[in-house]
Amino acid sequence: MERLISDLLDFAKIQSGTLTIEKSFKSISSLVLGSVELARHHAKQKKIHIRTEIQPNLPELNCDGDRIIQVLSNLLSNAIKFSSEMGVVKISVSVNDGSIFFSVKDDGPGISEENLPHVFCRFWQEKKTAKLGTGLGLSIAKGIVESHGGRIGVESQQGEGATFYFTLPNGEVTHSDSKKNLESEIQLEFNC
Repeated sequence: MERLISDLLDFAKIQSGTLTIEKSFKSISSLVLGSVELARHHAKQKKIHIRTEIQPNLPELNCDGDRIIQVLSNLLSNAIKFSSEMGVVKISVSVNDGSIFFSVKDDGPGISEENLPHVFCRFWQEKKTAKLGTGLGLSIAKGIVESHGGRIGVESQQGEGATFYFTLPNGEVTHSDSKKNLESEIQLEFNC
């Protein structure tokens, strides 16, 4: 019940444009490991192995760490939910075209091509799995990622699992850039 209320509040804030994002520089490894720790019990129940692949020497990420862990936890939870017992879920992070690229891959049944355009829609669920959640998790994840200036997507073929991925702007800031970034944030505040 607490989770449902939290999801509804987050979704309402995203819809109204009032979701709070408190950015600070975070270690990407700590974000990934934090989300894996939250999913560990669920994975253990289904005897699913979570494999992490984190590119070495990644920069720190300027983000709301709790919100990014929320996104990763949601993607991991879904991957575990739809994977078969004794399966493998893989979470990976790398730098790709100047952005930080996160992906979570499962070995579940996959998503049909006709349903792919709907997975991030609020309250949408496939008929056969409609009782397994609220249908808000992926739309909340999308809102959080986009509020960080990132993009989220999915690739899947039926029978071959699904890969959910998102990108976030690279968090590296040099001293000469920090004043410019501060000025952009101030400008954004005045444009509200």
